[in-house]
Amino acid sequence: MRRLDDVLRILASVLIGVLCRDFRALECGVRTAIDAPTGRSTLSFLTVAVFLALCVRNVHGSAAYDEWAETMRFVPPHERRVLGRMATFTFSLVGLFVAPFAVDYCLKFSQLAVVGVVLLASLPWLPYVPWNLALWLGSWSRRKGHSEMRVLSTHWLRVDAAGFLVLSILWIVHVYLAVNGQQLSRAWICRAFVGTGVFTIAADYLSNLRFYFPRASYERR
Repeated sequence: MRRLDDVLRILASVLIGVLCRDFRALECGVRTAIDAPTGRSTLSFLTVAVFLALCVRNVHGSAAYDEWAETMRFVPPHERRVLGRMATFTFSLVGLFVAPFAVDYCLKFSQLAVVGVVLLASLPWLPYVPWNLALWLGSWSRRKGHSEMRVLSTHWLRVDAAGFLVLSILWIVHVYLAVNGQQLSRAWICRAFVGTGVFTIAADYLSNLRFYFPRASYERR
């Protein structure tokens, strides 16, 4: 699994490089989706910037988890079976590569730009909910590393809950407006994504600072 994850992170890093190269094209896609005027748009710039920041954070989180698990010799109960390991790899594949690639692909084509913006609304949290939940459910034991993982996964689930709350509010507003013959502005989807993305990154790093930046790394320096 470790080698597969390393290969996946390399592919995700290459994809991030492609996203940075296509920054202007992604901005154009967001502007098309929200019907913004031609030229620079602060909202479209922030949307793409937060999208890239989330991709970087996801790769960093994957590498930090593998390093932490190896140090603590932590093996989640579901990963002791072949199906569990396959599920973990699938979550990693979707979160690190498939979801960012899908957003990138949709935003580059004006016909699919709206789909790309809708995908953005769930990107900060949706691919990781099943994996975080599996880690939390499997951490209720006295084995080494399980109590620490329970704290980490609890923090992650709280962040996921905030993203779910924002998406639920957007859906309720969308249904309410649709019933009254109106339509939810797609610009509000981007604003919600930017706010949720910034909150996700800040809350994750602040709550799990030692996980992402362990003391041992500073001592080696």
